[in-house]
Amino acid sequence: MFAERILKEGGESFESKIEFALLSATAHAPSEQVVDILRELYENEKKTFASEPDRATKLLSVGEKPRDEKLDLIEHAAWTIIGSVIFNLDEVITRG
Repeated sequence: MFAERILKEGGESFESKIEFALLSATAHAPSEQVVDILRELYENEKKTFASEPDRATKLLSVGEKPRDEKLDLIEHAAWTIIGSVIFNLDEVITRG
């Protein structure tokens, strides 16, 4: 669902989507270094899912709500990976 929000509400550019995602999850904007790292990951994931679309379908079939079929399968899967990475940042994880 987070990837859907990023795609629907994050704007048109990669930078605006990353900023939206990080502001939503951490309440602060990303540094240039973070944007570059996440861009590289995003591009790699897009290539992987484009060459193996069944992996994208399998990834997006998990969850309580079906995915929005209007969204591009490959983009959606790549942003799902980015969302997972963001949710696993130290800034997002609550430590007791």
